[in-house]
Amino acid sequence: MASEIHDSILEGMLQYFEEKGYTIHCVDLTGYKKCENVPTHVPDIIAVDPKGLWHIGEAESCKALERYQTIKQFNALSNLIMSNTDDREIPFYVGIPERCEIKLTNILKEQNIDSKVHLLLFDI
Repeated sequence: MASEIHDSILEGMLQYFEEKGYTIHCVDLTGYKKCENVPTHVPDIIAVDPKGLWHIGEAESCKALERYQTIKQFNALSNLIMSNTDDREIPFYVGIPERCEIKLTNILKEQNIDSKVHLLLFDI
């Protein structure tokens, strides 16, 4: 079930980035190139905008928000820059079922990363 929720959210995130005109670099769905570590965690999706800026996303179920590993990943992926020569911050997105928005908002505030995360809410 969690896998179905994850994949549904990830498909919604894929559609979101495609509608914005971004190129999909990698995504954790069948038929697509899988993402690699960035730098220590593997994101669910990386899209590239027309200016070459990466947009990194994670799809999570409500239950997954309680895991230490998820919070650790949020902290790592919400603080990235493109490279040593390109200091643009990489936007970080978290896709979740809309029913757990308050839970995620509270976690992000506790971790002091709420201003660095773009929420994508899905009716799942």
